[in-house]
Amino acid sequence: MERRTFLQTVSAAVGTSALAGHSTARPLDSLPTQLRFEPADETVRDGMRYRKLGKTGEMVSCIGVGGYHLGLTRDEDEAIQLPLNLLDAHFRSFEKAVLPELVKEQIGVLGMKALASGTIADSKTATAVECLNYALTLPTSVVITGMESLERLEQALKVVKDFKPLTAEEVKALLAKSLKAAAKGRHEKFKTGTTHDSTASHPEWLG
Repeated sequence: MERRTFLQTVSAAVGTSALAGHSTARPLDSLPTQLRFEPADETVRDGMRYRKLGKTGEMVSCIGVGGYHLGLTRDEDEAIQLPLNLLDAHFRSFEKAVLPELVKEQIGVLGMKALASGTIADSKTATAVECLNYALTLPTSVVITGMESLERLEQALKVVKDFKPLTAEEVKALLAKSLKAAAKGRHEKFKTGTTHDSTASHPEWLG
């Protein structure tokens, strides 16, 4: 998927209802089956869960830390990194507008910002464990989460070890209690401003 195609797909999420702050989220059980995590794409080895990285066939650990700056992507069709979390599900949603396209094209999904940079837990909307389980229930190859302390590293490893896909009822409950916090994207500044948008100062990058 080329950068231009990706950005055009993302822009489709910014509809009138989203701009007005209305929720477009739907429980995962109402989405096509390919938008739910499939156990067949996962294996457990030496206590770590591994998932298939899109059409590459490679198996990668389903939890990881940030490190995109350490290497180069050989092929844009291998994987794409995007924010996937409880707040995103309600407002200008990558989960709704982009994730289906990645799954259809068998492109590896690297889910980041599972805790929305900590704002979900800080707002008491949901616990860190609930956030990670939600992200892992989506058809992600890897969920990237911050591990700036030993406590958070151990927490992430425990989530992976104990992981079971959330039920439709559990997803519905999490979406319901995160709806208010997600309103108008106030906790996702990268969607409502240019703070994290490098293309704002470098429009030539858009091609």
